[in-house]
Amino acid sequence: MKKFLVVFALLFLAGVVSAQVNYQIESDESSVYKNTTALLSCDEGSTDCPVNSWTLQWTVPENAEILRINDTQGEIEDYTRTGDSIRIETNTGPRRTTEKIQINTEVELSAEELAPGLYTREISLSGFPGEETQGRAEVDNLQSTRISEGFTRSHGSNSAVFEGEGAGSIKLNFGEGDDSRFYSFFGGGEDNGSLAYRVAVGTTGLRQSYDRIPVAVLPDERYEDEVAPWSQGEYTGGVITLRKALGEDFQPVLAEETVHAFNDEALDFDRTSSSWLDEGIAGYAQSMVRKKLVGPEKTRSVFGDDTVYFTERNGSRYRIEKPSSGNRNVLWNYYQENRSFMQKWNPSEVEADVRSFGYAYSELIVRNYVSNNNSVNDLYREIETEEPLTSNNEKWTHYGNHLDLTPCRFDDRERFDQCLDRVNNYDYSVLSASKVPEQQGEEISIEELETPNYTEKGLNALDSGFRNQDLFEESWANSLREFVQGIVDGLKQFSF
Repeated sequence: MKKFLVVFALLFLAGVVSAQVNYQIESDESSVYKNTTALLSCDEGSTDCPVNSWTLQWTVPENAEILRINDTQGEIEDYTRTGDSIRIETNTGPRRTTEKIQINTEVELSAEELAPGLYTREISLSGFPGEETQGRAEVDNLQSTRISEGFTRSHGSNSAVFEGEGAGSIKLNFGEGDDSRFYSFFGGGEDNGSLAYRVAVGTTGLRQSYDRIPVAVLPDERYEDEVAPWSQGEYTGGVITLRKALGEDFQPVLAEETVHAFNDEALDFDRTSSSWLDEGIAGYAQSMVRKKLVGPEKTRSVFGDDTVYFTERNGSRYRIEKPSSGNRNVLWNYYQENRSFMQKWNPSEVEADVRSFGYAYSELIVRNYVSNNNSVNDLYREIETEEPLTSNNEKWTHYGNHLDLTPCRFDDRERFDQCLDRVNNYDYSVLSASKVPEQQGEEISIEELETPNYTEKGLNALDSGFRNQDLFEESWANSLREFVQGIVDGLKQFSF
């Protein structure tokens, strides 16, 4: 969910018709310097205009030191401060229709360290409701930014230029990491993530607006404490955070979080709390990376059969069984009982059983769409809207005009099963960006990747067993827990 600190300024002058605010911000690891300029003008047809004095009430952080306040007549000493609010009386002088007030402040406060060498800082932007707020924020080694809804921003060399209306905030993520072509890693990242990024771009046709995506790699204990014990990766506020010991899951999870980074900008019109489409597209991209790495035979189905295959290690054969993502019987009951909680589903706000069901359902929506000869890139163009979506019901209706949000919903169980089998048996193309241009706006070249085929002849699933319990790595153990949870879910009804 997107949350930003919003603060407004008040101008006590009836004849004012415009009040533009401009910021020049400089930041580092220990402090923030902010030069704020309020450009005021009054209605020349009003009895209150022109005037020789203006009154302004402005919001500043309580821990900010006010260095200087000026207007067109010189330095202002006649102001009062209460908490985070200052009341400014401009200098008297000739009657005038415009005034410029400059407020210089500095905050001595350490930035939050997200990972070794990666810092973040959120800076509030006071503004006048309905009036223009713009400016530039500068910091060395700027990696990415996050801006309030309704604002736009562009990135330059160690700076971000922003523009919008009213009040808001901007988040700066900065630091010197280990750079690859597409990411800057902090705390790990032995693999450069090229496959993850190229498949994320190939799947969506999108890319981020800044050069590299910062990736914070955290040890398990810190990750579980700061993010969530049930997740492997997270994207929020312009930064991807991953568990350090992902092993073979590194590329797939990185691809999923990269799509979240793309969607953060591409789906900016979505102002709701639900995230099923965002998660569905990201989950689909993760599945495509897995398909490229291990082949379709080893890639999990969605509300389908368990994935079973065999492998050899050190001269011994092993039978691997990977449970489906989502239990088919639970989906059948969801439809038969006319459930609708997916309309407001968000993985961070539900219990574990509903969370795992929602991830599978979200990806099923996208797989079903693609299996009907569509592309995810086409979907972005179809659902885009100029008006923000602010309610979950409005979002469900709007997106439902472009894709099936209840895939494989049939009253006949046989047709239901056949539909799910069709979706799972479809040969999904793994699309990858063969060329990612340096400059935004240039065409991205997309190619289809070949996938390995690991079908092993002469191995019988019925008489082959596990020969070594150590074969289960953490990812397989997680899958087993989901499988057991799916059985439990199938024996009870959801309570949501």
